[in-house]
Amino acid sequence: MYYLETSAKSCDNVERLFVEIAQELLQQAKSKELPSYSNSAQQILQPGSSSEVNKKCCQRL
Repeated sequence: MYYLETSAKSCDNVERLFVEIAQELLQQAKSKELPSYSNSAQQILQPGSSSEVNKKCCQRL
């Protein structure tokens, strides 16, 4: 865990902390692989299909 004493009142180390956090987040994002999504995992419901969720609060009369 990283620790840096800052002061909003006197602006001590505020910009430095912001830059260091931003750099750390960029490094973490670059080191992780992006998740892959399979087309078979997605379920697309068509209007009128039997698996369509019945919402009683949103019915048209």
